[in-house]
Amino acid sequence: MRDANSMLWNIRVSQPMGQVELAERSGVSQAVISGIERGRVTPSAEQKTALATALRVPPALLDHRPVPPRVLAPLQRSLPAHARNRLNASLALGDFHVGRILGAGTFELPRVERQADPRQVAGLVRLAWRIGDGPIPDMVELLEERGVVCLMRDTQAIRRGVIGSWPRDHRPLVFLGARATRRARRWSLAVELGFAMMHSDERTAEAFAAELLMPHQDVDWQSRGLLGVEHRGPLSLLRVAELETEWGVPAEVLVKYARRIGAINATRHRELISAVHFIGTDTPDARGEQPQTLARAVGALVAEGRSRDQVARDALLDPATFRADYLAGSSS
Repeated sequence: MRDANSMLWNIRVSQPMGQVELAERSGVSQAVISGIERGRVTPSAEQKTALATALRVPPALLDHRPVPPRVLAPLQRSLPAHARNRLNASLALGDFHVGRILGAGTFELPRVERQADPRQVAGLVRLAWRIGDGPIPDMVELLEERGVVCLMRDTQAIRRGVIGSWPRDHRPLVFLGARATRRARRWSLAVELGFAMMHSDERTAEAFAAELLMPHQDVDWQSRGLLGVEHRGPLSLLRVAELETEWGVPAEVLVKYARRIGAINATRHRELISAVHFIGTDTPDARGEQPQTLARAVGALVAEGRSRDQVARDALLDPATFRADYLAGSSS
């Protein structure tokens, strides 16, 4: 059985590359590769160099052992095992390399009672983090200011497009879907935080996320009049689009939450969901809500006289991989 702390296994699977292919590229036998990954074989210096060259990583990286990720959000059952392994390996490596640049860091979630109401917990988080009233301007910035590191990655294999690791002893790491819209990303991040706060099922995490992003008492669900005519009516598709823009939440999420808190009845809920699916309201965003923590840290190191390539090498990363996987989406 493979060792989850094996650096070789994590690098190979994250790329992804099979043992046979790695053996062919490196000249190291598959039996030796398997033995290394199981913790039963110690590679020679020549084998280590050959494997690192084939994997396009510094040989020194193979001397370390990453920490397996602590993923709290359940992955969809339809996700193949190889895709799950690749996500876990990528999170483990990401955590290792980020730690080489930023250090372990600290992060602490507000403490809440077990089985607490998710809407109350969302209110407590808003209070503890001094979010204030109204929409949260930037979810990525909110989490990064409190110690979470966010990276842009291709997470199309994941239904929500966001996946995170929440270690107990150092800063969390969250992968953001590079192709997601701003509203979808905000929602997925809030749900991810919901899993970390509630340690419960998806419905509970989503209830937390909805209340965090749009406190029910602050949302005006009723439709408004047109052309200055005073009129108040049931939630309309036009009003959904207005609220979507105001609160930065996908239309379908708005409609479902309106039903959950009793702002609309079951019939209106079905009508609006059908209209949202048929018409669609969310559109891709050019930029906005991008990770900045790592880019700023690298910028500070560059200001001290180190090159970005040197920062990459110190993190045991190939410079090209560093730019593509760790600085993508930032302003650095």
